[in-house]
Amino acid sequence: MASSNQNVGQETKADGRSRGGSVSIENSDVPRHLMPGSALTAKQDGEQAVCEAGPVLLAGQEDAERRRSSMSDLKMSDNGSAAFEKAALEQPRRSFHIPRKNKEKKALFQFMSLDSREFKEILKIMSSSYLDPSSGSTFSYKKASLIHSELLEKEFIEKRRELKQDGRTEKELEESYAFLLADPTKLNWICEKGLDIGHSRVTTLGKPSLGVYLSKHADLLQINPFDVGATGEIIIFKVMKGRIKSIYENMSKNILDPTPKFDCHVSKNSSRVTTLWSYRAFELTQTYFYEYVFDDIKKRPRHVCPYAVVSFMCQDKGSAPVPKPLPPPMSVSNSSDGGGGKGHFTVWSGQFLNKGNLICHADLKSDKWLFPPFKLPEKLDVGSVMALDQVKLKIPAAVFYRDTYNRQREVLKSGMYCSLFELMEKSKSGSSLPSVLQKLEKEKLVLVKPLEDKGFLFLLSSSQMVYNELKGEQLRCLQALFLFQEPRDVVKAANSSAKAAPQSTEGTEEIMPHLMTFIPALHYGLMKSQEQHFHTPNIAVGVASEGLPEESA
Repeated sequence: MASSNQNVGQETKADGRSRGGSVSIENSDVPRHLMPGSALTAKQDGEQAVCEAGPVLLAGQEDAERRRSSMSDLKMSDNGSAAFEKAALEQPRRSFHIPRKNKEKKALFQFMSLDSREFKEILKIMSSSYLDPSSGSTFSYKKASLIHSELLEKEFIEKRRELKQDGRTEKELEESYAFLLADPTKLNWICEKGLDIGHSRVTTLGKPSLGVYLSKHADLLQINPFDVGATGEIIIFKVMKGRIKSIYENMSKNILDPTPKFDCHVSKNSSRVTTLWSYRAFELTQTYFYEYVFDDIKKRPRHVCPYAVVSFMCQDKGSAPVPKPLPPPMSVSNSSDGGGGKGHFTVWSGQFLNKGNLICHADLKSDKWLFPPFKLPEKLDVGSVMALDQVKLKIPAAVFYRDTYNRQREVLKSGMYCSLFELMEKSKSGSSLPSVLQKLEKEKLVLVKPLEDKGFLFLLSSSQMVYNELKGEQLRCLQALFLFQEPRDVVKAANSSAKAAPQSTEGTEEIMPHLMTFIPALHYGLMKSQEQHFHTPNIAVGVASEGLPEESA
C-alpha cells in the first residue's frame, strides 16, 4: 500500500515535471476526495488569487485605457482648439471687413469746431499766406468747414499721376494753396462741382474764358482793400502749379492764350508787390490755371481742388496807429454848411450839371489847396460814367485811400499826380445831389470828366473811399479826384525850379515875404464879405474888417 502510494506520487511528480513543473490538479486522475489537504488548499488559494487578481488587472487596464484615451482626447482637443482658433482668425478675413463710411453719403461741408486741430491747421494756412503781416489783426475767422467732393479729389489725384508719368519734377508736383473770395450764390456749386473757366474778369495773365484766376495771398482777395466790418466767404483751394510760365502782364487788348505744355501763368512783376497798396497788387499776385487736353481746354482744371471754406470778418486794427492829418496852412473857421468839422477853403463855386441838367449849386473845397489844380468853368457838366472796378484797374489802389492825402496836397502814384477835393452843395433845397450819391453807391459807378493838360476829374461818393477812421465821422459828399501826368502844385514846382536854378548872392530880395499868408487871408476875407453881404464900394474895407493881418493889408 505504501509502495503503491509511492508510485503514484512519483508518477505525479514525473507528470508535473513533464508539464513544466506546474502541477495541474484538474487533469489529475486523483479523485477530489483523495487529494491531500495541502493540494486542495493550494487550489482554492489559486482560484481565490485569480479571482482577486482579475478585478485588479481589469482595473489597471481600464486606467491605462482611460489615460490613453484622455491623452488622445487632449491631443485632439489641443488640435481642435488650435484649428478652431485658426478658423476663427481666418474666417473674419474672408467674410468680415472694417466698416467704412459711404463717401457718397458724406456731407459736402464737414464743420470744424474752433478748438479742433483741423481749424488750427486752417488758421496756419491763412496766416502763412498773408502779404501784410499785420493782417492777422484785421481778419477774424468765425467758422470753417472742410470740403468733401469725391469727384474732384479723384480728379486731383489722377492729374498728379499723369503729371508724374509725364516726367514732372517733385517741385512741379508740390501741393500748395490758393484763395478765392466766393460769390455766395455760387459757393455750393464751386465746392461740389469745381471752379469752371470764365468765372473771373481779370485779363492780365490770360483769357478768363480759358482758365481760372486764384489769389496767392489770403489777405489780397479783391482789387479794393476790405472795409472795416466787411464779411464774406473764402474758398481755400489745394493746387499743383505744375510747369509755370512767367509772363509780363498784358496791358493791350490782345489777351494771351494759355501756353501749351504749361499748367499756369504768373506775373514776372509779382515780386514788386510788397504791400496791399502797391500798384495793381491784386492783379500781379494772381495765378492763372488752365489745362490742355490735346488741343482743347478743359472746362475745369483738375489741378485746382476746393479744400475748405472759411467765414471772415474785417475788424479795425486795434494796435495800428491811425495817421493824423497835418493842420491846414492857416486857421480858418468852419464853413457855414458844416464841412465835416474841419477848416476848408472854397476853391471853386458854380453849377454842377449832369448832361446839361442842373443837379445843384456846389462848392469845391479843400483843407490844403488855395486854388484848384485846373481852372474849372462856371458850369461843371459831367456826363460820362465808368464802373468803379474798371477805374481801379487803371489807376493805383492807393489813390482811393483817404489817408494818402493827409500829409501832402499832391501825391505821386505810378506816374500820376493826384489831389483830392470835396464837392459840396451850397443849398439843400431842391437839390438832386443825394440821389446822385445813392445811384453811384448802389451801382458802383464813378463820374468821369476828361480835362485839358492830359488830366481827368473823377467824382465818386465818399463811401467809396477807404478810411482808416470810422465812416460815421466822415461827411457824406462827392469826392473830386484830379489826376494829371504832370505836377499841378505850382508852389511845389516853383520851389523845385528854384532849387535847381543857380542862385546869385546879390540882389535877391524877397518881394512879398508874407505872400503865402496873404493869399489865404484875402480869400477868407472875400468869402466872409460875400456871406455877410457887405455893400461897400471899397472891398478892402470889408476884407480888413474881417481881421486881415496888418502886414498883409
